[in-house]
Amino acid sequence: MERHNNFDALRLVAAASVVFSHSFLIAQGTQDHEWLILLTGNQSILGLAGVFVFFAISGFLVTQSFEQTSGASRFLAKRALRIFPGLFMATLVSGNLTNMSSAIRCSIRPCTSCQVYGSWTTGSGSRSTDRCGRCVPNS
Repeated sequence: MERHNNFDALRLVAAASVVFSHSFLIAQGTQDHEWLILLTGNQSILGLAGVFVFFAISGFLVTQSFEQTSGASRFLAKRALRIFPGLFMATLVSGNLTNMSSAIRCSIRPCTSCQVYGSWTTGSGSRSTDRCGRCVPNS
């Protein structure tokens, strides 16, 4: 299917506005200096406007795709083949990154958590493990 429109470009601009809006919160800890907040007197956030634009355009495009597909089951199969591989990969990657960051954090700096995750008794007394799996004496 050949496209002669700018809907993908508009969705890209909308998604970029969300990232841009979030950058203020990450960098400054507040969104008070975000451009649309300043322009509207604290009435609207650029990221929220971007979300509304993105989902409105996406809704029209998905509806158009449904109308051009021969049946509901075929449409659902096409949507599943488009969504689930990316969802699977994103879940796999984020899960692995979470495990890696936890392992790195535990190997670089000492745990400060007082939570005890496991304990056992040895000849010299009772011992426990912290959330990183290191042996710590019970007090």
